[in-house]
Order: sequence, then C-alpha cells, then structure tokens
Amino acid sequence: MVELSFYLSLLFSQFTDMRRKDFLVMFLHHLTTISLIIFSYVNNMVRVGTMLMCLHDAVDVLMEAAKMANYAKCQTLYNFLFAVFAILFISSRLGVFPVW
Repeated sequence: MVELSFYLSLLFSQFTDMRRKDFLVMFLHHLTTISLIIFSYVNNMVRVGTMLMCLHDAVDVLMEAAKMANYAKCQTLYNFLFAVFAILFISSRLGVFPVW
C-alpha cells in the first residue's frame, strides 16, 4: 500500500512540477506501475508483486544518486554511479529475475 501511495503521489505531482521532456513516458510508467500493483493486490499475488518491487526498486537509489551528481556537475561521480547502476540494473533484470 505504501508503494501504491508513493506512485500515486508521483503521478499527481507531475502536473504541479516543471514540465519535462519525458512527461508522457513517465506518466505512462506511473499508470502502468499503479495498474500492476492493483492487479497483484486484487488477484492475491501480493508476494509476487512485493518481490518484483523489491527487485526493481533496489537499484533506483543509485539512479537518483547519479542524477544528483549530474545536477551538481560532478561528472566523474556521475559516470561512476551510472555505470554501477547500469551493471546492477541489467544483472538484476537478466540474472536475478528469471531465476526467482
């Protein structure tokens, strides 16, 4: 429920924030995520949905840290964090997810 409320807040905050180039893509992403969370809850697949959220959200911290480094104009730190994010993102999607 916390994750659902988080994505609902992200969905609605898009309309009050500064409009970015990826507005439509992020809007569709948030709608899809909300739909999947509701689908897993309604169909009593909460454990599967929780596992997916934990697996997919684990590397988001690195992505946000890389964004902050980019905004702070720390290019070396940005490159390092993005490289680590990319490696963990790909390995978690192609390595961990199919096995579980």
